[in-house]
Amino acid sequence: MFSTTISPSKGKGKDGSASTTWRTGWWDFWPLVETPRKPMQWTSSSIMVTAHPTLPTLIGRHISSSKEFQFQPLPVLLESPNSEEKVFAYFPGRQTPGVACLWRRGSTLDHWKHSGEQWSFPAGESVVGGQWLGGARGWTRPAASPPRRLPPQGPRNQLGGILLILVTEDHVMHLLSDRPGLKMIKYALLSPTSSPKSDQQSPISEAESIPIRTCIEAAVGTHYSDNTVYLALRSKSAPIPVTGSTHAITNVDLQTHEPFGIHCDLDRLGYESEISFYQVVIQLRGGSLVVSTKPFQTIDKVKNHITLMSFFSHPSSSLMFGLSTLEIDELRSSLQMYTLSAPSKASPSSKNVVSRSFEPTATRTFGGAITFAFPASQHTDTSGPLIFVGLVDPSSTIRSHTRRKEQTIGLTKVLNALDLTDNNQWESTPLWSSSQNYGVPTTGAASPNQKQVWTASFSLWHSRTTLHALPRPHSEKGQVRPEGTDLAVAILSNKSISDIVHSIARASLTPGEILDIIHSAVKTLQEGQPLSATRIAQETVGIALEIYRAKAKQSKDEEDPQQLAARWHAAQDVLSFASCRAAFEQCCDNHNVGQYDPSAAWPLTKISRWCIDFAKSLLRTCLSQPKFSSPSSQGASDDLFGSTPNSPAGPDEVDPSLVHLVHPFALGNLVAVFTQMQRFRAFLDVVPLPTEEKLANKLLSARNVLVDLIDCCPINLSEFVKILEDAKNEASRLDANILNEALVSCRPIPSSQGHLQQVVNKMAGSETLVDRARLFIEPFDLLDGVSRLSLNAQTKPRGLDIVTKEPTKAGHSLICLRCGGCYLPSQIPTTISSWGVWQRNQLDHCTCGGQWEQRHVT
Repeated sequence: MFSTTISPSKGKGKDGSASTTWRTGWWDFWPLVETPRKPMQWTSSSIMVTAHPTLPTLIGRHISSSKEFQFQPLPVLLESPNSEEKVFAYFPGRQTPGVACLWRRGSTLDHWKHSGEQWSFPAGESVVGGQWLGGARGWTRPAASPPRRLPPQGPRNQLGGILLILVTEDHVMHLLSDRPGLKMIKYALLSPTSSPKSDQQSPISEAESIPIRTCIEAAVGTHYSDNTVYLALRSKSAPIPVTGSTHAITNVDLQTHEPFGIHCDLDRLGYESEISFYQVVIQLRGGSLVVSTKPFQTIDKVKNHITLMSFFSHPSSSLMFGLSTLEIDELRSSLQMYTLSAPSKASPSSKNVVSRSFEPTATRTFGGAITFAFPASQHTDTSGPLIFVGLVDPSSTIRSHTRRKEQTIGLTKVLNALDLTDNNQWESTPLWSSSQNYGVPTTGAASPNQKQVWTASFSLWHSRTTLHALPRPHSEKGQVRPEGTDLAVAILSNKSISDIVHSIARASLTPGEILDIIHSAVKTLQEGQPLSATRIAQETVGIALEIYRAKAKQSKDEEDPQQLAARWHAAQDVLSFASCRAAFEQCCDNHNVGQYDPSAAWPLTKISRWCIDFAKSLLRTCLSQPKFSSPSSQGASDDLFGSTPNSPAGPDEVDPSLVHLVHPFALGNLVAVFTQMQRFRAFLDVVPLPTEEKLANKLLSARNVLVDLIDCCPINLSEFVKILEDAKNEASRLDANILNEALVSCRPIPSSQGHLQQVVNKMAGSETLVDRARLFIEPFDLLDGVSRLSLNAQTKPRGLDIVTKEPTKAGHSLICLRCGGCYLPSQIPTTISSWGVWQRNQLDHCTCGGQWEQRHVT
């Protein structure tokens, strides 16, 4: 690819700035023809995995993190299942057997454990294609309907776990289960069989040996409610090597006694212009796995170079097969679609069933090259199946002032799969390339929720990966964007929402549109009620936290990041109290109320310290907050200073932390935590000290600290809990839409300020709830001087472990990619205890529901 810069004509204004003309050559598109292609995968937890361009290494990176981590040597094949955190990679050998390995994800996104097993593939039997089978069923939301689960896709693995199907160069299919100890089973594809292929091969007959056929590419397809696996194989032919030859030339007969057959046609040597289809049926009979393979169709005379072949599965239609070819001389591509016909009988009197076949459906020609194509997930659209197609233009002219570092080299379109026409209900998005290092994408991987596509371009000089936005449906003004439904479906399918949040954070959305997106996700989750109310509330706050934090990083306005930060901090505190409640419940005796694990005395005391500090901060905010006004009474006359807009001290400003007093979910956690805290304090008063001196000293120290925290606290916790219980009962009577909007906003909304005013009035009117002098003036304020008497000095504690609420220390730690919280796993106790069990459970995810990434904290 090369470019030239065209200067503007004289007399032109700024619009006539310099433009760049770039043009591709056939060498730019040749990597699309080569096999095997460089692998790329995007896992369900939004980890992008690809191969290093020059080193035998796998590179992984999360979409919301700039940190890269390495796996192992360079693979030719890379496969990741949709619902399991596993990665399979095949490492080809140079004059040595290739090796296949399997990794499982650890507790963090950048920690992958080797399964301990590996499989060897001799020369001539390299892996050329594969796919996972038996994954978890996904979810969808049809138009005007509650969410529902999709039917199973492909055969069910009755052995448990999931199966990996592989195809090798020698036209052999391999089945591998992720269950430990199971061996890889081989099945020959060139002849129909229902028994495994023996390791001791029978001698190859002369008729089968001319020419030698090698499979160079394989596509594996499965369909919804169909137990059959479909394979599409592309091969190349080569003359058999001459063995046992002599240097003497004797008895040379130039006459041909037999006509050249198909096995001797020299024109067939090289890449074959046909694609062979096979169907595989996997069943469990008598406790053993029975597999039958059968070839059933061939597509002959495929013109030009094949660049892509893939199966397209959609629940509302038959299985489809797409074939892309490239005409190198003209730099022109064509896409052909085939549809699997339904099985039918040969005749009314016959009982035999005619084999199914892929019938040609549509063909379309494009200028340039097709770099990727995959089916589009449709949650609210009732139209036919759609596909995303990435097209790279052979040349273009773009003005350099649009984007200085990147320029468009093509488009991603949405096509109707049945006729390959453009779908006008969806937009098209550009494909970008660096202005310095031009490169044609040769492969692409879609994000788990199909919001972005990750492409890679490889050449002799450089390698580059780029993230592109995928098209989305057109939305009219006032219409709720589809991201809300996508968030709900991703949560139900146990997929990461990072790619959806990534697209929301980078879109030019108003605060109202963001609220509508999250509110739409909550309504979708509540429609089918597949989740509990508590789980929905936790997911709602987690979604809001991640979106507000990501939006705060992208915002360029000076005030917006501060407002957004206050809201996601409030969401983080809401989920922290839910985590503290779970910690107390884990360490208490469910059969004997008021009994706790004595070994958890110190950890629960540290959590209690953080909870009491939060209660003090919450009461300071309530007592210093001016009276709330209803939305109808708000106006310019309410501002004592007469400023326009209202001054920051005006009544419109409501601290986001007061959302704890509005929603029953947050109030319930506050009531449960402070109730458990009082019971725990009573338990420590009567529990006998252990005989071991070290444990006795720990328990005694924890008791003294907790007594000081509660007895010397300026808040009467018993009355505080009673007010919170009354507030929870009153909040439960509010309209569900008001409660959802307050939880989504992560702050009290005007509609809930009447309820909030009642709670604040109760707290302010109580004479026994709080000692105001000790609430606003801490002892350390008197020691440090009157300079700390300002309310602004009462800042939120920093540098605390997000899980244990202990001060963080330098060393190896886990960082949450959602809230940025830090967790030190080295502080997990080695002994078996209720606290240790709860703390180990936090290794799966943060208190906010986010995923961990390893990092060294200095």
